[in-house]
Order: sequence, then structure tokens, then C-alpha cells
Amino acid sequence: ADPGGEAKQRRARRVLSEDEVSVLAAAGHAPKMFFSHTKETHEYNAAINTFRLGGLYRTSVRSNKWSLCWGHTPKPEDVRSFNPFQLTNHFPGSFHIGRKDFMWRNVRKLQRRHPEDV
Repeated sequence: ADPGGEAKQRRARRVLSEDEVSVLAAAGHAPKMFFSHTKETHEYNAAINTFRLGGLYRTSVRSNKWSLCWGHTPKPEDVRSFNPFQLTNHFPGSFHIGRKDFMWRNVRKLQRRHPEDV
């Protein structure tokens, strides 16, 4: 930690460059990317076919080697356990934005807190 109280920024490198992929592929070690699909969510062919055409292989959610998890909204503690390269199609609380009734409730709450900005 920095004496000023700020944490040092780490280099979040999540993808390989085209050159790195080419070198690995030439050596027969091309990285495989995986996706998982939770059972709580209906499987849409458009999503599954896009993943497969994009070169992703299917794996179990429990395998922890997936880079994309398509499914329900994960719990905050689940998101904290994700590796830096893992993404999900939802995040905790996203329904507050996606549902018009919740979005309106939150807009009204902000308007009451900050009437000078209305």
C-alpha cells in the first residue's frame, strides 16, 4: 500500500495480443476459452451459437475455468470470488436499472435527496 493511503494499481491484463496468440497457436498451444451457462436461465440458441462460433467451449460453472458465465444474476459473494478474467452477463442489482418501475423509484429517490439538481 502507498503511504498516502492509496492502493497501487495493478496491471489488469485480460487478453492476449494477436502476436501472443499466433506464437502459441504455432507451437500447438492455442489457449481455449470457455463459457458456462447456468441451469436457472433458459438457453437461447442465439447466445449459445454465438459463443460456439466465437471459438468458446462449454464447461460447467463449477469448473472455474470459464471466462464468460451466461445466466442468472450472481450473488455479490459469488462475484467477489470471480477471477479477474471472468465476466457475467448480469451483475448484482442490475434489475434496478432494467426494470422501469425500479428505475423510476430510484430516480424519484435521487430527486428527493437532491432537489437542487431537478
